[in-house]
Amino acid sequence: MKRECDRRTFLRTAAAGAGLAAIGTTAHAGAAPASPISPAAPIETVRIGFVGIGKRGTSLIRTLLNLDGIEIRAVCDIKEDRVALAQQTIEQAGRPKPEGYSQGDTDFKRLCARDDLDVVMNAAPWDWHVPICVAAMEAGKHAATEVPAAVTVDGCWQLVETAEKTGLYCVMLENCCYFRNVLMVLNMVRQGLLGELLHCEAGYQHYRIANNVFDAEGNLLWCGEHEARRDGNLYPTHPVGPCGQWLNINRGDQFDYLVSMSGKSRGLNLYAAEHFGADHPLATRKYALGDINTTLIRTVNGCTITLYHDTQAPRPYDLIYRVQGTQGIYMDNMEKIYVEGRSQPHQWDPVADYVAEFDHPLWKALETKAIGHGHGGADFLTLYRLIKTLREGTLPDSDVYDAAAWSVISELSERSVADKSRPQDFPDFTRGGWKTMEPLGIVQA
Repeated sequence: MKRECDRRTFLRTAAAGAGLAAIGTTAHAGAAPASPISPAAPIETVRIGFVGIGKRGTSLIRTLLNLDGIEIRAVCDIKEDRVALAQQTIEQAGRPKPEGYSQGDTDFKRLCARDDLDVVMNAAPWDWHVPICVAAMEAGKHAATEVPAAVTVDGCWQLVETAEKTGLYCVMLENCCYFRNVLMVLNMVRQGLLGELLHCEAGYQHYRIANNVFDAEGNLLWCGEHEARRDGNLYPTHPVGPCGQWLNINRGDQFDYLVSMSGKSRGLNLYAAEHFGADHPLATRKYALGDINTTLIRTVNGCTITLYHDTQAPRPYDLIYRVQGTQGIYMDNMEKIYVEGRSQPHQWDPVADYVAEFDHPLWKALETKAIGHGHGGADFLTLYRLIKTLREGTLPDSDVYDAAAWSVISELSERSVADKSRPQDFPDFTRGGWKTMEPLGIVQA
């Protein structure tokens, strides 16, 4: 119980710090342009330390155990039983028992200080992503984090500057970039099927109050703490990550500014009243997060993106994924596509008609291995690509500049919502380097 209280205290402290640190986005504008990230030296066997072994962390560990060329040397969580479960899971897979760390909220620092690790991965609560990644890089390890990489502008800059200072990778494990439909669209875009891109639309639309905001006993969980005190797009990277890669963000184009608007908050109160009683404190308190947030982004090259955050009103799961260009439009939620000169005028084609031609080579090669792992196999491909990158000494598919640009939408949207939807400029984390960085190619197996 004490550790849960400590975690909540940390969240409240972090919130106060974020409020005091409402810095301008030009704070680092005078620095020299970022240089393209250099490939790291290849690692024959990737030695992993893992922090945060809840439901998500456990799933990622099980997926890692299906990859060649890895060893999980150490695991960390504030709960001893979770560390023990991870150790048991790894041993049952025929691997050596990893060292366990569970001596308080910052025991991850002891893990990071080990001299037998190459990368530290974490699936801890959001406010811990930056501290864990920074500790890993400052200790000479690559860092890989669950999403979002940071929840403040300052946190994003801290990741960027630490990665630049150390020369180490800081990668966000954005699995949506490896969804089969998302990679198929990347293949279509790179082959010019849709022409010059104009607009994308996507959203994290997922009714997720149970077990994410409240537990069954009527307590507010750490994610609920965020929804209680913050209003904006709190979880932008799932929708915007694929859009950013399609649009060459940080690689020829850049997010310029956004505007954001939230509606009223009703869903959390209604859910709490139904499940815990109308007089329960969680049913009567005020929650900051509007049930539906809409954020509009414009890029330097004139493309636009519409993002939604919609997690508190009952609905089926849907990420939308619309991409539109001068020659056609793809609508994933409709499973339809229209291509000028190829489709019948004013008539949609089924996406299924294009799969044979445009299915991504990564999925063609690894479908059998990927299926059965989390998120339709995307978790396998996410970790496969990272481990392959480290073993071969090549650049990751997304880097620290992507992690920062996709994650910073959270605080920028909060600022816009709080200021009657006035525009908020994006920081240029690359400090002009985006103008010369090469676009992501068609990722291969």
